Amino acid sequence: MTNRKPIDLEHAVNRFRIGAVVVAAVGLVFLALRLLFGSRNSAGILESGDLTLLWGVLVLLVVVIGGGAAVARSKSRANREFTQDFERFLALEHPHDAIVVGLQPRDLLARATAAGASTDLIGHGGLVGLVVRQERVEVWIPGDLEPRWQVLRVPGRVRVAPSSLPKQKWPAQGPDAVVHAIEVSDGEQSASVVVQPGRTDRKNPGRATVEAFAQALRALGEDPADHIVLREGAVRR
Repeated sequence: MTNRKPIDLEHAVNRFRIGAVVVAAVGLVFLALRLLFGSRNSAGILESGDLTLLWGVLVLLVVVIGGGAAVARSKSRANREFTQDFERFLALEHPHDAIVVGLQPRDLLARATAAGASTDLIGHGGLVGLVVRQERVEVWIPGDLEPRWQVLRVPGRVRVAPSSLPKQKWPAQGPDAVVHAIEVSDGEQSASVVVQPGRTDRKNPGRATVEAFAQALRALGEDPADHIVLREGAVRR
């Protein structure tokens, strides 16, 4: 069992984007104050009476904050819709099988190569889907019309392990912010996926992620308590 809870990557990425916008906004506010009150070697706008430059900085400040927030929200919405479309496609193809969809871990490229499968659209931070069949797990990549490769279901060969993504879109991982992936292996072929929730709980961002991991592990025939830390009330049965 891992001793850390899986993190909500979308929440972490959004916090990183918002932080960048705040830093830019603070810089513009500082610039506006310098223009307004001047410095030791120059007079400020208040002394000259010309507010044109100040208004320009204020408008730029509004554009940076509003534009940054709009871009972050639109990217999150687009990613969510693309994931939902991929899930619907797999569900239509396999209406009676469990579906696990998530982000591609960095090691998925090596796993595809080891399986002798095409590496097209793997290794660039996209999605991967696992279709859990009776005796095997099928690995799907968006755009595929058939499984990219397959992994036999072997008891005891499912685990949750620390991982990373091909594209690092958030600050360096720390003790409380470690990406985890679910790994499936049959001794020869293997696959992995970083599970993410469909929606983020703003009050408790980690809860939805733990629930998503627990649901994926149950789909693979595993007891979530054997793999991840389940706090009381964190996962709904």
